[in-house]
Order: sequence, then structure tokens, then C-alpha cells
Amino acid sequence: MTKNVLNGMALAGAVVALAAFPASAQKAKDTLRIAVGTNIPQLSIYEFAQPDADFFYRELYDNLMIYNEEKKTFDPRLAKSAKQVGPTTIEFELRDDITFHSGNKMTADDAVYTLNWTVAPDTKMFLQNRYTGVIKSAEKTGPYTFRLNTVAPTAIDMLRLRSFFVYDSKIHQPLADKTEYGRKGIGTGPMQLTSFEPGQKMVMTPFKDFKLGKPNEIGRIEGYFVGDQQTQIAQLLTGGIDLMRNPTWDQITEFSKRPGFGASVTEGNNILYMTYDTINRSEDAKALTDVRVRRAIIMALDRELLIKQIGVRGQDPRPLPALCISSMIACVHNTAAPGFNRDEAKKLLKEAGYENGFKLEITTVPQYRPWAEAIAGELRKVNIEATVNPQTDVVIRKLRSTGKIQMAMENMPVLAIPDAHLTYQINFGNRSELYIKDDEFLKLGEDGLSTRDPALRDRIYAQMFDRINDQMYLLPLTAIPSTYLHTAEVFYRQTQGFKFTPRITDFHWK
Repeated sequence: MTKNVLNGMALAGAVVALAAFPASAQKAKDTLRIAVGTNIPQLSIYEFAQPDADFFYRELYDNLMIYNEEKKTFDPRLAKSAKQVGPTTIEFELRDDITFHSGNKMTADDAVYTLNWTVAPDTKMFLQNRYTGVIKSAEKTGPYTFRLNTVAPTAIDMLRLRSFFVYDSKIHQPLADKTEYGRKGIGTGPMQLTSFEPGQKMVMTPFKDFKLGKPNEIGRIEGYFVGDQQTQIAQLLTGGIDLMRNPTWDQITEFSKRPGFGASVTEGNNILYMTYDTINRSEDAKALTDVRVRRAIIMALDRELLIKQIGVRGQDPRPLPALCISSMIACVHNTAAPGFNRDEAKKLLKEAGYENGFKLEITTVPQYRPWAEAIAGELRKVNIEATVNPQTDVVIRKLRSTGKIQMAMENMPVLAIPDAHLTYQINFGNRSELYIKDDEFLKLGEDGLSTRDPALRDRIYAQMFDRINDQMYLLPLTAIPSTYLHTAEVFYRQTQGFKFTPRITDFHWK
């Protein structure tokens, strides 16, 4: 996007921005104003699990144990300890000095109530299966101790509990409409919700009785609901906001050079990769059943050049060697996907009988269309007639489950479960969406989930990732970073222990 376009957007949106937002930078008032691209009806991971909402509610609520993304360990948080006392039983001891924003003291009653509520048959929530698939029941064993009974013994029980926040049972239980709790935002986190106007504005301030670290350095956080990104740009340029999330790559380049503004790029937490129909489910991908063809496709792509040309400034240009990143438990592999060699790609295609190429459709969401189009262009250089089919997530899921995908560009959200099993779960766990036939490989994924022995898991997943690279089942491209535009008064500093999870506490005044 050019500077003239940005200036035009600023002029077009200035009246709206100044009318709806307090103008001028807000460092002097110690108020960080953030544009929110989603109309958030409430701040609750249970009723509205969504990235824009997550950015805010992770400051309101807290976890029992917290996953340290740098050390790959589980550190105490609301719980002082967590002990596996049986194959499907975890015993927790809570801190005895934690207070909710309501002023009520947190006890085992609150944790047990919340855990049992998440899996109750009459509980209505979005993605309840993320809890029913793990939690069987919880029982109190003392004022600050309780036992959690899981559905089955797996290696990722604690990681799955990252999506669990403790509610104030004295407030939540009496509510006839449980979604009202998310509009109150009563948690134990470093920030408390002081006002919430759905579809308009929310305000958070530091919680003075926070016991789990330093309070937020910024005295007031305001979130404004603005769905249109061009309007967000206009408000940033005219002093209506201080920070916006997920700008385009062109916008990042422009604002990095613009006086009075800046851009921040964090380490990648979403993996961009490609999948193939290796068994011709689509009936239009016969060529992809030959591993030589899949290898040729990979070798026809200069992934490092693609990342430099399409990726954001500050993004690691090195292609991922396997479909995992360093923050994931058991991200172990002995091999890497093959590098760029166009001549070798042509040779492999000739050996496989496709010297003159074949037709290939690449399906992806509009967000990653530039990547897909660039890849299609590179494939045409080895005579593969590649085209791009942009579709919504919903349509792609339907196409995948009905066997209509030839090749797809996908995104894997590492933060969902930062474990090697996520690669298996997303791509091979749902048998209705399988595009490979490899019983030995599928058993590796199941074995890796069923054992808690770290050394054994490393060996199992090393075999799994090596098998992916050998058979070219998937091609990892790059880790997509979180990106932000902001005023020059704001700077980014990673919150300790959260290398990949975006946090409001990452941002500070200069």
C-alpha cells in the first residue's frame, strides 16, 4: 500500500475517527487505545473463543498452571502444584491468597464448580468438546485442594487445560444467563474490566490485589470495536487509537518508515504449510499419488525467496525443516524437507511421466492467496498448470471432508496445543479428512499421544516427522508472526515465558 493511499484513507476516515475516539496520543493520560477488529459480545473463553477476544481476556483470567513456551515446562499459577496420582487423576493444590476482581476469595469450590460446569450436559458453550474430551469430573479434597479426573490417560492433558479459567462460583452459579458473566469479566488476572459496551468499547485497569506478578505498567487499556481495517488505519493516523493488530504486510512496510509510527513483529505462532491428496480422493490428483511428483513440487519452490518476497519485515526467512516449531513439546526430527532445485524437480517429473506437466488446483483462504499465487507461478516454471481456488474456512472444511481437495495451503495454530501431536491431530486425526494411506504412520501418532514418557515421545515424533518428510505428505513453509502497528510512543517487549502468545502486557510506553 502506498503512502498516498494511506493519506487518502486518513482524510476519508478522519471525521469518523475524531468523532468516535478521543484524539491525540494518550501516553500523557496513561491510556493505551487498541482497535478491535471483531464485534466481541463478551469476554469469555467458554462462550466466545476468538483471537481478538483472547488478546483481552487473557489479562482478566488466569490458568491453574501456565505453559512456559521458552522452557517447555508447566509453571505454578493459581495452583501451587499439580501431581499425577493415577493414570487419569491429577491432584491440584491451589494458592490460598488469590482474590477475584469481585473481592471474593478463590478456593477449591470455585475450581471444582467451573470444571464440572464446563462438562455438564446442560451447559451450552462454544466448542464444549475441547473440555468434554479431557475432563470427566472434579472433586474437592480440601479448602484449597481438589482432584481432576480425566477421560483417558494422554500426554497432553495439562496442555489442554490451558483453555481453562477459574470462575467466581458465587457470581457465576446464580446467573440465569451464564453469558452475562463474560460481560462482567470477573477473574483473577492482572487487569480488571471496569466497563464493557458490546460492539462499542471496553475498559480495563490494573487489579491492585493481583498476586502473581507485577501489575500492568499501563494504567488504562481501552478497546474500541472497529471491524474495518481501513478505518483502523485512519484512526491510527489521526490520533484516535494507539495500537492495531494484524495489519497487512504492505502496511507494516509503510508504517515502519513513517515518522511518528512504528510496527512490531513477534515470533511466529501459526505455521503456513501445504497438504497433498496423496491417494487421489479428489479423482483429479493422480499425479500426486507418486512421491516423486510431490518431491518435485517441493523442490520447485524457493521457499526462502518466497518468504523474503511475501513475508513481513523481521520474519525469519529460513524455511521450516518440519511441521513444528521450537515452542512445541516433542518437536524432534532427523531430516528436513528438501531444498530448492528446479533442475532436479524437472528431472523427477520426467521420471514420473509428467515432463509436460499436469493441472493442479491449490485451495486456500483469501488471507493466504498471495502465497498460493506465488507458489502457482513457481510451479508453472516446471510445466505444472497450477491455479488458485480461494475459499472461506467453512467451504474448505466441507471440501476437505468430502474429498475434493487436490492441494491446499493451510494454517496450523500452534498455540492451540503447543505439542508435536497437534500436527497429527489437525492433519491426520480426523479419518473423514485423510488424504494418505499409511497405517504405520497413523500408529505413530496414536502411540505418541498415549505415552507420557518424554524420551519415548521424542523418538516417536521424530519418526513421524521424518516419515512426513520422506513421503512428502506435507510441506512446511514458514511460521507466520503476530503483527502490530502503533504510535512511536509504544514499544514491544516480550512478556517473560510467553515467546509466542501475544499479550497486552507486551506493550509499554517509551
